[in-house]
Amino acid sequence: MDPRLQEALNGAGENYIAPFFWQHGEEDGILQEEIEKIYQSGIRAVCVESRPHEGFCGPSWWEDMDLILRECEQRQMKVWLLDDKHFPTGYANGILAHKDPALRRWEIREQHVDIMGPLKDGAVLAEGRCRGEDRIIAVLACERIPNGEKLTGRVLDITGGLSDGMVYFDLPEGCWRVVFLLQTRSGMPEWRSLYCDPLSSESMDALVEAVYESHYAHYRQYFGGTFAGFFSDEPCFGNNDPEDAMPSLGNRYYAYPWRDELFAALEEELGEPALPLVPALWFDLGPRLTAKFRLAYMNVITRLYQRNFSEKLGDWCRAHGVLYIGHVVEDMNAHTKTGCSTGHFFRTLEGQDMAGIDVVLHQIIPGLAEYINAASVGYQIADPEFFHYTLAKLGASHAHLQGLKQGRAMCEIYGAYGWAEGLKTMKWLTDHMLVRGINFFVPHAFSPKFPDPDCPPYFYGRGHNPQYRDFRRLMEYMNRMCHLLSGGVHKASAAILYQAEAEWSGADYMPMQKVAKRLYDAQLDYDFIPSDYLERARVEKGQLCLEQEKFPCLVIPYAECLPGSLLKKLNELSARGVSVLFINQFPAFTPAGERASQLLAPSPTLQTISLDSLPAWLRNRAMDDVQIHPANLYLRVYHYVRNGLDYYMLFNEDVNHDAMVSFSCKAFSGGDYLAYDAMDNYLHKQTAAGSKIMLRLPPYHSLLLIFGDAGELEIPETARGWDLPPVMPRMAPATAVNGPWQVSLSTEEEYPAFTPYAQLETLENMSGKGRLPRFSGHFRYETVFTFPAVAPAARYFLNLGAVGETAAVTLNGRTVGTKLVPPYRLEVTDALVEGENKLCIEVTNHLGWQQRDMFSRFLAFEPSGLLGPVQVTEEKNQSV
Repeated sequence: MDPRLQEALNGAGENYIAPFFWQHGEEDGILQEEIEKIYQSGIRAVCVESRPHEGFCGPSWWEDMDLILRECEQRQMKVWLLDDKHFPTGYANGILAHKDPALRRWEIREQHVDIMGPLKDGAVLAEGRCRGEDRIIAVLACERIPNGEKLTGRVLDITGGLSDGMVYFDLPEGCWRVVFLLQTRSGMPEWRSLYCDPLSSESMDALVEAVYESHYAHYRQYFGGTFAGFFSDEPCFGNNDPEDAMPSLGNRYYAYPWRDELFAALEEELGEPALPLVPALWFDLGPRLTAKFRLAYMNVITRLYQRNFSEKLGDWCRAHGVLYIGHVVEDMNAHTKTGCSTGHFFRTLEGQDMAGIDVVLHQIIPGLAEYINAASVGYQIADPEFFHYTLAKLGASHAHLQGLKQGRAMCEIYGAYGWAEGLKTMKWLTDHMLVRGINFFVPHAFSPKFPDPDCPPYFYGRGHNPQYRDFRRLMEYMNRMCHLLSGGVHKASAAILYQAEAEWSGADYMPMQKVAKRLYDAQLDYDFIPSDYLERARVEKGQLCLEQEKFPCLVIPYAECLPGSLLKKLNELSARGVSVLFINQFPAFTPAGERASQLLAPSPTLQTISLDSLPAWLRNRAMDDVQIHPANLYLRVYHYVRNGLDYYMLFNEDVNHDAMVSFSCKAFSGGDYLAYDAMDNYLHKQTAAGSKIMLRLPPYHSLLLIFGDAGELEIPETARGWDLPPVMPRMAPATAVNGPWQVSLSTEEEYPAFTPYAQLETLENMSGKGRLPRFSGHFRYETVFTFPAVAPAARYFLNLGAVGETAAVTLNGRTVGTKLVPPYRLEVTDALVEGENKLCIEVTNHLGWQQRDMFSRFLAFEPSGLLGPVQVTEEKNQSV
């Protein structure tokens, strides 16, 4: 038996939610009220957002934190803290402005001039190339190839020719690019120049001193109790040009992270002098030399980041009895770049106690899995191949594969979508993350200010958000699902090699999301695995094993160049029985200049395969876990095992169509099983005649199928409802409820007082032309209908049809229930009577109609109110 299932049914279990709690320096009474509203939402933690508070780490800040910690302690709530004054993390509350300037960030930039040789005793101006603190590191003459800007790799060090503002040199025949390497801060915005440098351990000590130590000094008594830990928000190398937040290597217009100490580390990594290869940061020195230096450079800086930033802060937190969480920018594969991110997703979160991601700014919009969509991000569009198939799986993979994480994968969610993001969209986004392995959430956000234009929506909105009253239902659902999808083991059909080295090399490669999409659309689950982790992988019965995860195969997206050490490891794994599949073809070369074919031994366990044939290859070898018939691109499945039970979460991501399928899996051969609807907390015992389960999941709907011996569960009366859709649509007897409808209105501030509005003969969009396009609040629909006869053994359901957005139903004065998402279908067996029935339906739309904020411009405003058709149907209890 799994006790967590009983706990979920009983409304017990742990808390897995810590929403951002915006701070501006509000009065005590307002902060107290906001904390109480968070508590009333079923949430037992907050993450204090420090950025808007002007007094951070000053007297007013300590006063506010005193109150927050005191109020949360009284409610047995945990407090997390976002760990800096400015976004992103790394500003260290500005103390580097008063410390040794050498601790601040440096970058390396190039300037060049092209010279035709031979030239004896030539010279080029060095003067004027540096501003402020900038200095010339070295000057190199690099031989060029005609027609284009490629370099031959032949480099002359002419730094010794620097004299009196010139650099003097002799050049052989040919065309030469004289490259000045500049250590610089002059291209940085002033604010960024004051950030800690993750390449320097001493620089990162400033963040510990300014934020971590200062809070420990004030709140030592809370650490490990009410004070849960610190949250780093999108720390980065920060070398991005304002026009490109995600600079790849090889762009001559960019500066890259640098310190003089890198030379020694690079030479150790390369096994040869580094200086002649530094121009490969901007220029193509030929495939081998370019790949060799870029891989060495990225390996060095990402490992320094891991040690100096992530592990330093994580070690400090654990030594002081608290946890360290957060996320970096992952967007559109930024996680493998510098700029707004940190170069390597896994290395740069290695010291955290949870893996972390975020979804904000319309990066994922329901229904657009096949379409690039406009988004309010700096890069303007969101690529669904990344955001639907890579983002969440990065966090889940790290949680599964590193023991420190203990399976915990966090997502900052809902932020900056605008007020048009109602509970319907939030529920869809929640399921999108849960079914991909996320099991801890930081909802964005609660703010004690209204209106607050800073990245809405806000869940309470100082009493203005009409959907706040149902927000608790979503949070309770989130906690139940996280409780059941934590503390166990994820089951997958494949591991996919993380793409860092392939991308860094500058050679041709296939983004890993191409493979991910092909697998996931066929219900073949996967984790991403970095090459670092292969060194500690085990092989058991031909499976690749890390922590508790076991993968039947390892898939290598096409890469023209991969490190020789990695290829040798893949060879070793295949020799021990692991199926290693290279997509399309083997790599061509290694950074050391070896031909990859010399390092690989093709065999039945090491081979190439086309991307299109990959799903069938896995199925033909019984590496699949789930079978769905007919094929359905939008039915997502997550298999999780704990205490002898197999949990399968199914989610229909299609926003318009039912998923009507036959479901089978390796964990079920027939007989009894459980079906759990965690939104309504209904558990159903079911029996299947064979190993296949006929299933119909409506849009937005999720379900847990549970196989194994659950023991004797005590199912509370409230968890015994039957609200699962029948297997197939039937021509069930239906009674139409046609009105007329008496409609009344109430804003959230007025609720529960309603004002009569109109009598409608037919249902229509209440936010449409000529109606109430600026109204946000509650629409009450009242009518009386006649029901012909109520059979004693029958079950009756009220189907509301289309609703915009949430609906609460009362029938004959009896509360029936509330629905946040389709299907808007509620059992009314106990409330329905023969003859005259009084029906009341309260529909609540979102605040976007009233606020019309800039973020809401990127979302569709669906119709408001009750749209129908409304029917009462008689149905029989069937197997799911």
